[in-house]
Amino acid sequence: MPHVVVYNLNPDDFEDAKIEKIEAALSEAFRATPELNLRGTNTSFSFPKDPTIGSGNVPIFIIVEILFEKPARTLEVRRRLAKNLGCRFVAVMNEWRRVPDLKVAVKRFDPEKDGFWDFGTNSHTL
Repeated sequence: MPHVVVYNLNPDDFEDAKIEKIEAALSEAFRATPELNLRGTNTSFSFPKDPTIGSGNVPIFIIVEILFEKPARTLEVRRRLAKNLGCRFVAVMNEWRRVPDLKVAVKRFDPEKDGFWDFGTNSHTL
C-alpha cells in the first residue's frame, strides 16, 4: 500500500471537505495508472500540519512512499504518476486557492533491500 504525504498545506487547507477532495483527486491519479495495479482504497494519506506555515506562498511537496518496486512500475510509469498526481492536485486546489509551487516525488521501495515489516501480515511473528 503506497503512502502519500502532502507537506506544507496552509491552515485554511485543513478543512475536512478540502482534505477529502485532495484525497479523492490523488486516489484517482493512482486508479488512472493501470500499471500500478492499485485501487484508490489501497493508498493511505498523511497531511502533516506545520505551525510555521501561515500563508499559501510556500512550496508544497507530495511524496509517495512504500510503492513496492515491480517490473511494470517503470521509470516512465512513475513519472506519469508523479505528473498525474501533481496535475490533479493543482486542479482541486484551484477551487479555493492558487498553488505557488509544487514538487512531486514517487519513490521506489524494495522490501528485500530496504527492510519492511507489516503487523497486518506478520503479526504471528511477535
